[in-house]
Amino acid sequence: MKKKKEILEWLQEGKFLTALMAVQLFSVMNLSKVISSLRKDGYNIKVVYAKTIDGQRYGKYYMDFNNN
Repeated sequence: MKKKKEILEWLQEGKFLTALMAVQLFSVMNLSKVISSLRKDGYNIKVVYAKTIDGQRYGKYYMDFNNN
């Protein structure tokens, strides 16, 4: 899957990714499915949650290089 590889490379560069960014950058509509697949492949991907100014919650995915 080309999109999965592109997202993996993005995260391996130390960048975070949100669902909106995934749509804009990679045309991926279901980021959580790709993240789940990467986790099953053994990658340590974490999520932190943030809120927009109007209170909507969203996740920011990133690769944890510390393996904690």
